[in-house]
Amino acid sequence: MEPNNNEITLKEGKDFLKVAEKYFSSGEIEKALEVCEKGEKLHPDYSSLKFLKGKLLYYLKRYKEAKEIIESILKEKPDYVPGYKILGDILTHEQKWEEAKTTFQKALFLDPWDDSIEQRLETIEKIKRERGLKDGDIFLTPSMAELYAKQGHILEAINIYRKLYNARKNKKYLDRIKELENSELYKKNLLENQIRSLNFWLRAIDNLKKASENR
Repeated sequence: MEPNNNEITLKEGKDFLKVAEKYFSSGEIEKALEVCEKGEKLHPDYSSLKFLKGKLLYYLKRYKEAKEIIESILKEKPDYVPGYKILGDILTHEQKWEEAKTTFQKALFLDPWDDSIEQRLETIEKIKRERGLKDGDIFLTPSMAELYAKQGHILEAINIYRKLYNARKNKKYLDRIKELENSELYKKNLLENQIRSLNFWLRAIDNLKKASENR
Protein backbone atom coordinates (compact mmCIF):
# COMPACT_ATOMS: atom_id res chain seq x y z
CA MET A 1 0.00 0.00 0.00
CA GLU A 2 1.32 3.43 -0.94
CA PRO A 3 -0.79 6.30 0.33
CA ASN A 4 2.19 8.67 0.27
CA ASN A 5 1.11 10.36 -2.98
CA ASN A 6 -2.34 10.98 -1.53
CA GLU A 7 -0.98 12.56 1.64
CA ILE A 8 0.12 15.64 -0.29
CA THR A 9 -3.52 16.61 -0.91
CA LEU A 10 -4.84 15.92 2.60
CA LYS A 11 -6.92 18.82 3.89
CA GLU A 12 -10.02 17.66 5.74
CA GLY A 13 -9.94 15.73 8.99
CA LYS A 14 -11.75 12.82 7.36
CA ASP A 15 -8.99 12.62 4.72
CA PHE A 16 -6.31 12.19 7.39
CA LEU A 17 -8.52 9.65 9.15
CA LYS A 18 -8.98 7.58 5.99
CA VAL A 19 -5.24 7.42 5.26
CA ALA A 20 -4.36 6.68 8.89
CA GLU A 21 -6.90 3.85 8.98
CA LYS A 22 -5.35 2.37 5.82
CA TYR A 23 -1.92 2.38 7.43
CA PHE A 24 -3.40 0.87 10.60
CA SER A 25 -5.19 -1.92 8.74
CA SER A 26 -1.93 -2.83 6.98
CA GLY A 27 -0.08 -3.00 10.32
CA GLU A 28 1.92 0.21 9.86
CA ILE A 29 0.96 1.64 13.25
CA GLU A 30 3.81 4.13 13.55
CA LYS A 31 3.00 5.57 10.12
CA ALA A 32 -0.70 5.73 11.00
CA LEU A 33 0.16 7.64 14.16
CA GLU A 34 2.28 10.09 12.18
CA VAL A 35 -0.67 10.84 9.89
CA CYS A 36 -2.97 11.29 12.90
CA GLU A 37 -0.60 13.79 14.47
CA LYS A 38 -0.35 15.76 11.24
CA GLY A 39 -4.13 15.85 10.95
CA GLU A 40 -4.54 16.79 14.60
CA LYS A 41 -2.49 19.95 14.10
CA LEU A 42 -4.97 21.12 11.47
CA HIS A 43 -8.10 19.66 13.05
CA PRO A 44 -7.58 19.51 16.85
CA ASP A 45 -11.32 19.11 17.53
CA TYR A 46 -11.91 16.21 15.15
CA SER A 47 -12.82 13.51 17.69
CA SER A 48 -12.64 10.55 15.29
CA LEU A 49 -9.03 11.34 14.47
CA LYS A 50 -8.25 11.92 18.14
CA PHE A 51 -9.80 8.56 19.06
CA LEU A 52 -7.78 6.73 16.42
CA LYS A 53 -4.62 8.35 17.78
CA GLY A 54 -5.47 7.10 21.27
CA LYS A 55 -6.15 3.64 19.89
CA LEU A 56 -2.83 3.59 18.06
CA LEU A 57 -0.97 4.67 21.19
CA TYR A 58 -2.65 1.81 23.02
CA TYR A 59 -1.42 -0.67 20.41
CA LEU A 60 2.06 0.80 20.78
CA LYS A 61 1.78 0.16 24.56
CA ARG A 62 2.07 3.87 25.31
CA TYR A 63 -0.73 3.47 27.83
CA LYS A 64 -0.38 6.73 29.75
CA GLU A 65 -0.65 8.86 26.60
CA ALA A 66 -3.48 6.74 25.24
CA LYS A 67 -5.43 6.99 28.49
CA GLU A 68 -5.19 10.79 28.56
CA ILE A 69 -6.60 11.04 25.06
CA ILE A 70 -9.42 8.53 25.58
CA GLU A 71 -10.45 10.07 28.90
CA SER A 72 -10.62 13.52 27.28
CA ILE A 73 -12.90 12.11 24.57
CA LEU A 74 -15.19 10.45 27.13
CA LYS A 75 -15.56 13.77 28.97
CA GLU A 76 -16.96 15.25 25.76
CA LYS A 77 -18.86 12.10 24.72
CA PRO A 78 -19.85 10.19 27.88
CA ASP A 79 -21.90 7.67 25.88
CA TYR A 80 -19.07 6.68 23.50
CA VAL A 81 -18.83 2.89 23.86
CA PRO A 82 -15.58 2.37 21.85
CA GLY A 83 -13.86 4.82 24.20
CA TYR A 84 -14.86 2.83 27.28
CA LYS A 85 -13.69 -0.39 25.64
CA ILE A 86 -10.21 0.98 24.89
CA LEU A 87 -9.97 2.62 28.32
CA GLY A 88 -10.95 -0.68 29.93
CA ASP A 89 -8.27 -2.48 27.94
CA ILE A 90 -5.67 0.06 29.07
CA LEU A 91 -6.69 -0.34 32.72
CA THR A 92 -6.53 -4.12 32.32
CA HIS A 93 -2.96 -3.90 31.06
CA GLU A 94 -2.17 -1.67 34.02
CA GLN A 95 -3.64 -4.40 36.26
CA LYS A 96 -6.19 -1.99 37.69
CA TRP A 97 -8.83 -4.70 37.76
CA GLU A 98 -11.66 -2.93 39.54
CA GLU A 99 -11.31 0.26 37.48
CA ALA A 100 -11.24 -1.81 34.30
CA LYS A 101 -14.29 -3.76 35.42
CA THR A 102 -16.27 -0.60 36.18
CA THR A 103 -15.28 0.87 32.83
CA PHE A 104 -16.41 -2.22 30.92
CA GLN A 105 -19.67 -2.23 32.87
CA LYS A 106 -20.36 1.31 31.67
CA ALA A 107 -19.78 0.12 28.10
CA LEU A 108 -22.05 -2.88 28.63
CA PHE A 109 -24.78 -0.67 30.08
CA LEU A 110 -24.66 1.50 26.94
CA ASP A 111 -24.44 -1.49 24.57
CA PRO A 112 -25.78 -4.65 26.28
CA TRP A 113 -25.59 -6.67 23.03
CA ASP A 114 -21.82 -6.34 22.57
CA ASP A 115 -20.47 -9.82 23.34
CA SER A 116 -16.87 -8.58 23.29
CA ILE A 117 -17.54 -6.49 26.40
CA GLU A 118 -18.88 -9.50 28.28
CA GLN A 119 -15.81 -11.47 27.22
CA ARG A 120 -13.56 -8.76 28.65
CA LEU A 121 -15.47 -8.82 31.93
CA GLU A 122 -15.23 -12.60 32.11
CA THR A 123 -11.48 -12.38 31.60
CA ILE A 124 -11.17 -9.96 34.50
CA GLU A 125 -13.38 -12.20 36.63
CA LYS A 126 -11.01 -15.08 36.08
CA ILE A 127 -8.09 -12.93 37.17
CA LYS A 128 -9.67 -11.50 40.29
CA ARG A 129 -13.11 -12.55 41.49
CA GLU A 130 -15.07 -10.11 43.61
CA ARG A 131 -15.31 -11.29 47.19
CA GLY A 132 -18.67 -12.69 48.15
CA LEU A 133 -20.21 -12.61 44.68
CA LYS A 134 -21.30 -15.72 42.84
CA ASP A 135 -20.03 -16.50 39.33
CA GLY A 136 -23.36 -15.53 37.80
CA ASP A 137 -23.23 -12.08 39.39
CA ILE A 138 -19.94 -10.87 37.93
CA PHE A 139 -21.57 -7.71 36.57
CA LEU A 140 -23.12 -6.64 39.86
CA THR A 141 -21.45 -3.72 41.62
CA PRO A 142 -22.70 -0.58 43.39
CA SER A 143 -21.47 1.42 40.37
CA MET A 144 -23.74 -0.56 38.08
CA ALA A 145 -26.68 -0.04 40.44
CA GLU A 146 -26.06 3.71 40.50
CA LEU A 147 -25.87 3.81 36.72
CA TYR A 148 -29.36 2.32 36.59
CA ALA A 149 -30.58 4.75 39.26
CA LYS A 150 -29.12 7.70 37.36
CA GLN A 151 -30.97 6.58 34.24
CA GLY A 152 -34.22 6.41 36.21
CA HIS A 153 -34.41 2.60 36.35
CA ILE A 154 -34.95 2.42 40.12
CA LEU A 155 -36.36 -1.11 40.27
CA GLU A 156 -33.29 -2.50 38.47
CA ALA A 157 -30.99 -0.58 40.82
CA ILE A 158 -32.81 -1.93 43.89
CA ASN A 159 -32.62 -5.47 42.52
CA ILE A 160 -28.82 -5.20 42.20
CA TYR A 161 -28.46 -3.77 45.71
CA ARG A 162 -30.55 -6.62 47.13
CA LYS A 163 -28.29 -9.18 45.47
CA LEU A 164 -25.24 -7.34 46.74
CA TYR A 165 -26.64 -7.34 50.26
CA ASN A 166 -27.43 -11.07 50.10
CA ALA A 167 -23.85 -11.72 48.98
CA ARG A 168 -22.00 -9.35 51.34
CA LYS A 169 -24.42 -8.55 54.20
CA ASN A 170 -23.31 -4.94 54.14
CA LYS A 171 -25.87 -2.64 55.81
CA LYS A 172 -25.05 0.26 53.49
CA TYR A 173 -26.80 -1.60 50.67
CA LEU A 174 -29.99 -1.86 52.75
CA ASP A 175 -29.75 1.86 53.54
CA ARG A 176 -29.43 2.68 49.85
CA ILE A 177 -32.43 0.46 49.04
CA LYS A 178 -34.54 2.42 51.57
CA GLU A 179 -33.42 5.71 50.02
CA LEU A 180 -34.40 4.53 46.55
CA GLU A 181 -37.74 3.15 47.74
CA ASN A 182 -38.60 6.54 49.25
CA SER A 183 -37.98 8.35 45.96
CA GLU A 184 -40.72 9.55 43.63
CA LEU A 185 -39.07 7.67 40.75
CA TYR A 186 -39.53 4.39 42.64
CA LYS A 187 -43.28 4.99 42.93
CA LYS A 188 -43.40 5.92 39.25
CA ASN A 189 -41.40 2.83 38.22
CA LEU A 190 -43.58 0.62 40.39
CA LEU A 191 -46.77 2.01 38.87
CA GLU A 192 -45.40 1.62 35.34
CA ASN A 193 -44.43 -1.96 36.11
CA GLN A 194 -47.90 -2.72 37.48
CA ILE A 195 -49.52 -1.19 34.38
CA ARG A 196 -47.30 -3.29 32.10
CA SER A 197 -48.21 -6.44 34.03
CA LEU A 198 -51.92 -5.58 33.89
CA ASN A 199 -51.77 -4.90 30.15
CA PHE A 200 -49.96 -8.21 29.63
CA TRP A 201 -52.68 -10.17 31.41
CA LEU A 202 -55.47 -8.24 29.68
CA ARG A 203 -53.94 -9.09 26.29
CA ALA A 204 -53.56 -12.70 27.34
CA ILE A 205 -57.22 -12.90 28.39
CA ASP A 206 -58.29 -11.21 25.16
CA ASN A 207 -56.26 -13.70 23.10
CA LEU A 208 -57.84 -16.60 24.99
CA LYS A 209 -61.32 -15.25 24.28
CA LYS A 210 -60.53 -14.87 20.58
CA ALA A 211 -59.10 -18.36 20.42
CA SER A 212 -62.21 -19.74 22.15
CA GLU A 213 -64.54 -17.90 19.74
CA ASN A 214 -62.68 -19.24 16.68
CA ARG A 215 -63.08 -22.88 17.73
